Amino acid sequence: PIKELLIHSDNRKVTWKIGSKSIIDNYVYLMRENHNIIYKASIDLISLFPSNTQSLQDMKLVSNIDGIIERIDMNGDVGFIQLLRNPDKGWSLSQPREGILKRLEVYSFIESLRQYKIENFLDEVVLDYSIYGLEDHTGLKVDLSGISGPLYSFIVGNEVPGKKGYRYARRESEDRVVIISNSVYDDINSAIKRFRTTQVFDFDSFDPNFIHLSDKYHNIILNMNEDRSWYMKSPFNWNVESKSIQDFLKYLEDIKITKFNTNPLKNLMPVSLIVSSDLKDQKITCYISQNTNDSLFIQFNKEQAIHEVNKPQMIDKYLSPLFFKSKKIFNFLPQDIEEIEILNLGTNNIIHKKNINDNFLKTLANLNAESYIAAFPSSLNEFKLDNPWCIIKIYFTKNNYSSNELLIGNKTLSGRYAMIKGRDIVFSLKDDIIDLLISPN
Repeated sequence: PIKELLIHSDNRKVTWKIGSKSIIDNYVYLMRENHNIIYKASIDLISLFPSNTQSLQDMKLVSNIDGIIERIDMNGDVGFIQLLRNPDKGWSLSQPREGILKRLEVYSFIESLRQYKIENFLDEVVLDYSIYGLEDHTGLKVDLSGISGPLYSFIVGNEVPGKKGYRYARRESEDRVVIISNSVYDDINSAIKRFRTTQVFDFDSFDPNFIHLSDKYHNIILNMNEDRSWYMKSPFNWNVESKSIQDFLKYLEDIKITKFNTNPLKNLMPVSLIVSSDLKDQKITCYISQNTNDSLFIQFNKEQAIHEVNKPQMIDKYLSPLFFKSKKIFNFLPQDIEEIEILNLGTNNIIHKKNINDNFLKTLANLNAESYIAAFPSSLNEFKLDNPWCIIKIYFTKNNYSSNELLIGNKTLSGRYAMIKGRDIVFSLKDDIIDLLISPN
């Protein structure tokens, strides 16, 4: 026969044999096996048979999965990884340690698995899978599981000799070896690496309202007010600059583990960090070195392992209380000011200002430091604030105010050093602000 058609139905097998074309018309002969009756059918019947039987086969590497995926185990070039799905919390990293994953990224990865195609099937019977790198301990393996157990597994093995850009693979439920694009192998290894690069802090799941950052020499405690502004509780009672706290929280949120269970350099200095909300506390220890080019390492509370993270060694920047201090210099209102006296010691000029215009009063009351330089310095000489270039005295109308003195000293790159007399916090002011403050009008 030219073709044979085997039909399985209700535990029965029926075979039809299709013969040659009729000489006198456009029909072919066919006969049911073990029957003596010959039939004629349209020659179009031949066209119903695919030229390549592979077109009838399932060419998806991951066939339709009957069940909800609850666990994903993968073992690739970058190591082992296990993802678990919680009905309430979504997906998380379980191995090599617990970590936070973005739900959408995991679902996107699962969908990509469903799209991978088989390019071809090997015809030969395979007796030794190790030839193709398809043993459990050698290949890239992906296991998908549900509540009741395994759902689907496949292994990606060696590159196909003489066929660049392709690899052998095997669906574990089948004995056949298939050929797939090398991009599948690369994509899955990239996903393993990406999922292993897990977030340390997830501020989507908890809203921090307390931060404690400390080392051998520093102790920074920050609290959130009821109006959601932040203040410093230690080492000083200061208002916190909104931009500074947001910068710090963004730094923490972007920390991701890039290497698990590392052996960091010796002589690292520990920095303790506690971030809390009403419902949750999270504590880690950061390890920094004298060399800012070295990697930053972290250790979770009550765990022995130390992990390398993706962030530079900036944590010491946040150990300075001045980083968080509000840049707003004064805490009075424009209408509280009655008189201003400007003593320009560089020119020996003295300017008295009364009946001051509103714009000037608002500028002075809302004056911001360009940056903070030092807190309680041992000497003011280098800033020329012990013998200032200019003194601006501010007198107030209310009885509970007497006066403030703004001392302005040596030049900086963009302005001058300054300090409120009696506060011992050195900051810098820009030249254009200084020019406005000392103008005679």
